Amino acid sequence: MKMILPTWCIHVICISIFILLESIVIILLGTGVPTLYFVPYYATAVGYFYLNLYLLEHFWKGRTILVALMIIGINITLYFLLLTALAHWLAYILHDTTLLDTPIKRSISNGRNLYRSIYLMEISIAYWLARRLIHQIKENHQLRIGKLEQEIAYLRAQANPHLAFNILNTVQADIRQTQPETAQILALLADDMLYAYTAPERDGKVPLEKEIAHIQHYFELQQLRLRVPLYIDWHIDVKPQEDDIWRIPQLILHTLLENMFKYGILTHPDYPAEIKLICIDGLLHLHTENKKVQHTPFESRYATGLSNVRSRLQYYYPGNFTLTTCDEDNYFILELLVHL
Repeated sequence: MKMILPTWCIHVICISIFILLESIVIILLGTGVPTLYFVPYYATAVGYFYLNLYLLEHFWKGRTILVALMIIGINITLYFLLLTALAHWLAYILHDTTLLDTPIKRSISNGRNLYRSIYLMEISIAYWLARRLIHQIKENHQLRIGKLEQEIAYLRAQANPHLAFNILNTVQADIRQTQPETAQILALLADDMLYAYTAPERDGKVPLEKEIAHIQHYFELQQLRLRVPLYIDWHIDVKPQEDDIWRIPQLILHTLLENMFKYGILTHPDYPAEIKLICIDGLLHLHTENKKVQHTPFESRYATGLSNVRSRLQYYYPGNFTLTTCDEDNYFILELLVHL
């Protein structure tokens, strides 16, 4: 069985090796640095390393290169001053006035401290970049796996849809005269299946108008199936320019809206659901709000579909979308913003 050490343990081992090797080099070179100096020296070095990592992780994103360089410069300067103060403090504690008694020794000490500050900053940046690179590689790998799994699931679902379409069309034609409402349900069901099983273009997307039309057909099918009125406040405002053809991954919006039927209340006139779908200048905004079925863990049962949607959005629109949910006691609210 392969044993993997925890991250903190690996850090401790690496830092210990680093300190050991440097201490051996210092002793072999005979620099005359007191052994007592090693303890506060390396304690501040370790603290400086992790402070650099913290600043890089939390202040690099969204900052310009100039601001980032200013933060790095300030940090190097502060650590240099700390090392300089530490050298004077140790000289005072050890009562050794020969450590910094001449301008040359002070210049050498200052040069060593400045080099040390820049050197440790470079190590911090190198480690941070390596960790970011590993994270991006893993993330891209997961995205590729997710897309492959979706494609496999899509191909599996397409095993032989034409047989189902032919059967539905045949039955629908046979009962059109005697049971027109049932025939209408079958016609809508055939259209719904045809859209779901028809492969999109190479980019995996369909025109936004087709996705919206499919959703409207789906809601009409649900209305006929339930045989009761649905209370939904629709607001759709999608007006592309002449040359604009907004495209969206197939069934993205369908996945988000169909769960309203599974876990929401849509048949009560006092609690109408709300669906707003607006697209202006390529910015798509979807807002849904509906009352939940009592004692239904909406968010937990909805998590799989949301996770799939997030993965697909991350693949098609990395960094250009936000998908948020609010699971209240009685209501579930969803907001999607994506630049198409």
